[in-house]
Amino acid sequence: MYANDINSEQDKRLIHIGQINVPRPHAIEVNEPVAMYTISTATVDFTFDANYYSEYTIHLVGEYVEMDYFVYTPVVYIPVATFGEIVDIYIESEDCGSYYGVLDKTAFTSME
Repeated sequence: MYANDINSEQDKRLIHIGQINVPRPHAIEVNEPVAMYTISTATVDFTFDANYYSEYTIHLVGEYVEMDYFVYTPVVYIPVATFGEIVDIYIESEDCGSYYGVLDKTAFTSME
């Protein structure tokens, strides 16, 4: 009955990820990764450049869990419910730059 509300864009929040290591020059421009937090499923969706996704590794650090994820597809869904309220996100690559961001789940719990 409420599937439309759960699957709506209002349920997704952008996680700001900043570059911490500049990428090496490429023949074409490499799109920066994008991370979105889905509140209803406690999942982080990562979207990478369709040509260079395999260059990245995701390292997540929470209060209760620490995890490395090797990227095999341009879109990755990682459940973060067990990580605690704050999750540090490191997206690392030798050639495509490295990024860092913080997911603060408590910032998204207020009713809007």
